[in-house]
Amino acid sequence: MLVGLVYFGSGKDPNSLNSLTNTIGAMFFYVNVATVPLLSAIVPLISERAIMYREVLSGTYSNSVYGLAVQLAELPFNLGAALWSWVIFYWMVGLSPEGDRVIYFILMALGAYWLMPAVGQLVALLSPNIGAAVGLGGLSMTLFQLTMGFLIPANKIPPWYIWMYWINPLRYIQQGLTVNQIGGNPLGDAALEDLGWKFEQRWWYCFVAVLFFILGTNIGIVYATHITWIKR
Repeated sequence: MLVGLVYFGSGKDPNSLNSLTNTIGAMFFYVNVATVPLLSAIVPLISERAIMYREVLSGTYSNSVYGLAVQLAELPFNLGAALWSWVIFYWMVGLSPEGDRVIYFILMALGAYWLMPAVGQLVALLSPNIGAAVGLGGLSMTLFQLTMGFLIPANKIPPWYIWMYWINPLRYIQQGLTVNQIGGNPLGDAALEDLGWKFEQRWWYCFVAVLFFILGTNIGIVYATHITWIKR
């Protein structure tokens, strides 16, 4: 809501350079807000980890079943948050009412709010304690934000960490949401060309973000549950 208030009505004129600039900025901050569940997913999972170890050792359930269960338990809340964020943010900013653009935004919002908590859960399972997990999660968020291609264009990212740009899930979400809104008209396409982004690739961004990263992270969680930090 705060991002929507800051950019209230700024996306209504796709033929205005000022409106396009504001839309790009609004998308950047929207995606950053979607990273908040990453950290919020860490603490509960580590707090409950001792119970998981006990129940697995007693044969109540397996590691893999636990890994699937923690993801499914979070889905209703996270997907609900994604839909609420769309209802509030999309119409406050005044983004395109075209059906295909609305559907695309919803898909990417659902992907973002599904992916970020899953990344937080993966970080929790890979970390020995809450301090390490929060530190790793915070560092991951910072690196994700720096290599999204917005604060630092891809052609300005030093070659020794350009690889982070290509594996950054937020990069695909940010670019997908942006090209979906401002692409398809001469002024918007010119702005995208300056950023090195293409409207024609918007469904590729969606495919990578929703399928590749979400499936990869969810599979990683299932395998990470087999890591044990019990001190004997």
